Amino acid sequence: MADGRSLERGAAAESIGPSRRADPSLCRTNRALARHFAVHTWIVVKERGARRYSRYDYTAWGEPIRVDGFAADGRWFGARPEAVVSVDGERAEQLIPRIRAVVENYKFRDYGDYSPWPGPNSNTFTQAILDGVPELRAVLPPTAIGKDFPYRGEWFGLTPSGTGVFVSLGAISA
Repeated sequence: MADGRSLERGAAAESIGPSRRADPSLCRTNRALARHFAVHTWIVVKERGARRYSRYDYTAWGEPIRVDGFAADGRWFGARPEAVVSVDGERAEQLIPRIRAVVENYKFRDYGDYSPWPGPNSNTFTQAILDGVPELRAVLPPTAIGKDFPYRGEWFGLTPSGTGVFVSLGAISA
């Protein structure tokens, strides 16, 4: 069985953007299955006129907030990415500066802050962006371990979908 270091992280075969019409702006949240039980999520943006996409990840190695450390549509440990949400055009143009502001102000950006469980991890980071820019209207899947980590210090409240409530007791959530 291959370990994570030997698995592919290169670009997936398909393009992440909409059809090659008139250079739209794009913001997209991706997820890829990692090790059959959880997902890793990241954010991709491209401003109108930009020559390339920018990818934002939160990882356990190197600089915790990684910008363009991997291909925008790259595989994650061999898993093909799937879109959680994709926005383009004028709506994306309005949201991209707000996404970047959440990234710039993310609280857990120091070495040693990352924790696979209960968080903060990549899914905590992506959830913070989705919470900071609710117009993205996205909900991470249940397998996004760490999305419920109380990164704002809230130990109870509504779930990100708004359809339930959460209570967190440190590393134990209910």
